[in-house]
Amino acid sequence: MIRDARERQDVSQAALAAKISMYRENLIRVEKGRVNLTVETLMRISEGLGVNITVKFVGASKGKLRPIVVRATELRPGTIGNPIP
Repeated sequence: MIRDARERQDVSQAALAAKISMYRENLIRVEKGRVNLTVETLMRISEGLGVNITVKFVGASKGKLRPIVVRATELRPGTIGNPIP
């Protein structure tokens, strides 16, 4: 998802990494899914790309929180961050 957004904007890994103060090697690991991101790092990347995201935590009722990331364009009415009008 991050790589796709970066490539759609024709931004190099080096340029994005510099913009968000991240080593290029770490950005490569992120794009390949080899690291777990903090919400803070995810927000830096989304801001660097100018992309809106929403982070949802699922599994709270079972005592196991698992964050998932949803692009703002994928939100459906009634979901977190996109309440029913």
